[in-house]
Amino acid sequence: MKARALRRTVAVLTAGLAVLGLAGPGLSQAAPTPGAMPSVGSSVDGQQRAAAIQQEMAWQLAHTPGGRQVGTNKIVWDKMGVELTLPMPGDKTTMANCAYRLVCVFGDTDYNNGPDVQPWVLGFYDCGLFDLGQWGRRNQASSWDNNQTPGTVAWIYYYRDENNTQNGFIQIQSSIAPQQDPTISWNDAVDLIRPC
Repeated sequence: MKARALRRTVAVLTAGLAVLGLAGPGLSQAAPTPGAMPSVGSSVDGQQRAAAIQQEMAWQLAHTPGGRQVGTNKIVWDKMGVELTLPMPGDKTTMANCAYRLVCVFGDTDYNNGPDVQPWVLGFYDCGLFDLGQWGRRNQASSWDNNQTPGTVAWIYYYRDENNTQNGFIQIQSSIAPQQDPTISWNDAVDLIRPC
């Protein structure tokens, strides 16, 4: 019975991807790695980058249920209090990409303007402990911006043991809003965030 439900779910998702123009012969290929799309400064043209963003948006919606796409490059998970933005061709991301009352982590140093440019921004606007792995972003954050109400404390952590997350986690940094850090002290080591 479970296999039948799984096949039905896969069929519905495949049909949805077809409607979005993302299905076809390449559908059987592996899903894109989040953050692995062509960078803002790469040699691909804007149209290729826009197509890569749509492919990653489809992957993200399938990978992290409960989200809804609210723009060409933005997904919101209302019940979790989280939003993901993927910069469009020609966009420069800055701290301004982290709206007031959010704490944001960026896929590269200097708010996605560093040398590695893995352009994505995850913004959190609810309290709780969030595993960046839910969005396929564990060990990828390189800068952050605590743009919450003044005095709100946020924390970032890494797991003691990536293979056994039950062994707990260790604090990397804390931040008292408003505070920004263009280079997280443990670059690409962030596993968890607690906005407040």
